[in-house]
Amino acid sequence: MISSSYSFEGRLITGPESFLWIKNALNHLDGDASICSAYIKLSIMREIEQNTRIDNIRFLARWDLNDLVGGASDIECYKFAKDQGWKFFINRFLHAKIYSLPPSGILSGSANATNSGLGLSPQSNREASTIVSMSDSNLAFINCLFSESILMTDELYSE
Repeated sequence: MISSSYSFEGRLITGPESFLWIKNALNHLDGDASICSAYIKLSIMREIEQNTRIDNIRFLARWDLNDLVGGASDIECYKFAKDQGWKFFINRFLHAKIYSLPPSGILSGSANATNSGLGLSPQSNREASTIVSMSDSNLAFINCLFSESILMTDELYSE
């Protein structure tokens, strides 16, 4: 039996629908944004930069060596984030895909911050996500992910 403390509302949306929601939410961003994605590509970070004027965004990526060597994530993401005044964290155990964009909500699902994950390439993955509220418990969950992660620095990046 499932605890009544979990609510089941909303609907599932595709990768392209997720990208449209993210773009709209970025245009209305008011507060600290958090983007967690196992894989992250520079092209998506550029899209984020083009759609918001807010500089208090933090990113969390897995950034496993195999992800970088294999091209699942771009190593240039750290320098781009730093140039925008954004913080960049890494956690080699991350598998979550979470886009917390206040006040619009939190998108969570299977869509990585990549062209394939968000439906921007012809051979995109078939993803599913949903939007949940900016509740205290959801924000605490996201903050915990960041507190368990490493803030990328120039020294760590050069290693």
